[in-house]
Amino acid sequence: MTEQERRNALRQEWVQEILPQPPGIPGFHLCWLSTTNGNDPIYKRQQIGYIPVKASEIPGFASFHIKGGDFDGGIACNEMILFKIPMERYMDLMTIYHHDMPNEEEGMLRQSLVKQEEDRDGTQLGQIEGNGFENLGKNRRPIFAHN
Repeated sequence: MTEQERRNALRQEWVQEILPQPPGIPGFHLCWLSTTNGNDPIYKRQQIGYIPVKASEIPGFASFHIKGGDFDGGIACNEMILFKIPMERYMDLMTIYHHDMPNEEEGMLRQSLVKQEEDRDGTQLGQIEGNGFENLGKNRRPIFAHN
């Protein structure tokens, strides 16, 4: 450890955090995954690209080293295991689950609010009922997107 890293570790000695905050790995998003969550099992995360972080990749995390089992060499704290995913894939997941899918849901809500009537030229006559629904289903750029 460098002098500054040692000082930071001492500063954090008495801070009550449930999970330690690992330093970042360039090009990856890190997250702790639960081995006991039946609704979000680790094998599903692995199918979409999450990879266990090895203790050798994170300086200062040797005490969290897993010895043996399915995640041998990884990093664990209680029932949580540290995983990484390439940032590009993480941004794709964020866009799908937190932009595209909610936007599609908003579009369905918008359709249910608009009367489905047209004139003889095919121009929609319906108007949105109520206030505040004008932006539902509009394809806005997600705020977490990167260039």
